[in-house]
Amino acid sequence: MTDLDSVENAIMCRQLAVKSWSSNSWLIHTRKLLARYDLPAIHTLIELCPSKSCWRSQTITAVHRLWEKKIDTQISLYPSLKMLHQDTYRINHPHIILDSVSPSVLDVRRIATKLRLVTGTYGLQSNRPAFNQHNSTLCLLCCKEPETREHFLCHCPALQAVRLHCLQELHDTLSSYNLDTIYLTTETLLQFLLNCRPLIMDKVTSPVERSAIESQTRRYCFILHNERFTKLNNLRTARGLSRRPKMALDE
Repeated sequence: MTDLDSVENAIMCRQLAVKSWSSNSWLIHTRKLLARYDLPAIHTLIELCPSKSCWRSQTITAVHRLWEKKIDTQISLYPSLKMLHQDTYRINHPHIILDSVSPSVLDVRRIATKLRLVTGTYGLQSNRPAFNQHNSTLCLLCCKEPETREHFLCHCPALQAVRLHCLQELHDTLSSYNLDTIYLTTETLLQFLLNCRPLIMDKVTSPVERSAIESQTRRYCFILHNERFTKLNNLRTARGLSRRPKMALDE
């Protein structure tokens, strides 16, 4: 219980009474934080000061509640987050895409590529107009279609040989869990490669099996990523253009 007759409490009550909402007083900032997270008002806390453990639990719950609501209401406004699926995350728990990553250098490289693809920030031709004055979205490898995530991962004929090999490995992994028919269309294949949890969460309950499937999709993306960069560097060399830094081919 707070000592209501203390000098400190008297000063605090005076500050709360005279300071406006736009003040830089730390008490006003505290009031704003309490209001933002729907926690008890500061006068209530002065009179009924909770224990340290109780207050910690209460604030953690309030923070998680606010940001969970914020994510739920705003995730649909960001096309780059479409593949993450708002029903596949839990506050204070890593997403399945990150949960299965090992500390090895190779796996860290793979997850970096996978996350850029999932969030739509991977350097495809379809993304370039958003960052510079480049207007062409045509795939530089096949020159047939715009280079979107779907084209890169599912269609590009220049990557077909490597893609078929990766698909066979993925098919073998899924067959072992009786999930070999889960990606019948391009859309479901793309979803499976970028975030498989919505498609397997009701069919695979073992964390080990989920991790194995996610690891295989991460490998698929990384192998195509390496193949794409190798071919692009070869094209630049053939045309006499300066090469980008060579990517390490770890597969």
